[in-house]
Amino acid sequence: MGRVRKFAGDSCYLSPCIPEDAEAWYRWLHDPQVALLAGRAAFDPPSLQALRQAVERSYGPSRHMFTILTIDGDRTIGRCDIGDVDHVNRRGWVNILIGEPEFWGKGYGTEALRLLLDFAFTLLDLNTIMLDTIAFNERAIACYKKVGFREMGRWRESRVVNGVAHDLVFMDLLASEFDGTGLRGTVVQTMRDAGCTKR
Repeated sequence: MGRVRKFAGDSCYLSPCIPEDAEAWYRWLHDPQVALLAGRAAFDPPSLQALRQAVERSYGPSRHMFTILTIDGDRTIGRCDIGDVDHVNRRGWVNILIGEPEFWGKGYGTEALRLLLDFAFTLLDLNTIMLDTIAFNERAIACYKKVGFREMGRWRESRVVNGVAHDLVFMDLLASEFDGTGLRGTVVQTMRDAGCTKR
């Protein structure tokens, strides 16, 4: 049985997490090349058991996590999530990781992030989303800017790597600033077909 294509783009799709995903996450977060860009995992890599537990808690009122797979071949290449969801203030925190280096710089992260944000803004009805990344992760910052994130501040020299202190960059994006992937149009059409004229 194949993976569920919850939200799909041209090159990748987001699928609900399954237990087997924990093994890929474990491999990525114990690869220094990948984990260093993932943040804390480079210094405190999680156990396989902890990651299996994370899969079990991957979906709930305040957290929505997905596995990123390629359209061509259904290859597992990353994960992403909206966490710390506050439905009263309509805000959340996004994380994304492309764990397979051969897929870096090819647009998969950008497309997966667009799919995740469209879900967050359209179906979760969030208004603002934040993220952070280490300042030398220029590839990630370019990706975030491409989908509309703006830098909102820095925690100066707060991450020390190999004896060198680096800034932690904080960015945010408002629903009104996001150019969706098409999910919003699908939702509106579904509502119209159901006889709902609101919005």
